[in-house]
Amino acid sequence: MENILLNLVQSNINIYIRYIGEIKYGLRHGQGKFITQNEVSVYEGNWKDGLKNGYGVLTVKDNYKFEGQWKEGVRHGFGKITWNNGNVFEGFL
Repeated sequence: MENILLNLVQSNINIYIRYIGEIKYGLRHGQGKFITQNEVSVYEGNWKDGLKNGYGVLTVKDNYKFEGQWKEGVRHGFGKITWNNGNVFEGFL
């Protein structure tokens, strides 16, 4: 696996994204950080075959933070969601 800084611009939906982390066969794989335009959302954690997998933290600006387990790109198993208003959910999803 290699460490790489990957900047992508998708003009058809006008989004700028940045990935800093490990790549395997051209896909996000291993430890990495994915940042969307204006840091509206930031995911830092484990990846497998291009998808969030294992432990990771997703922060959505002005909304919530999720800390927990992922499987094939979807929140899975135990996790904790903290909303910006202070409400917290901790348990199995």
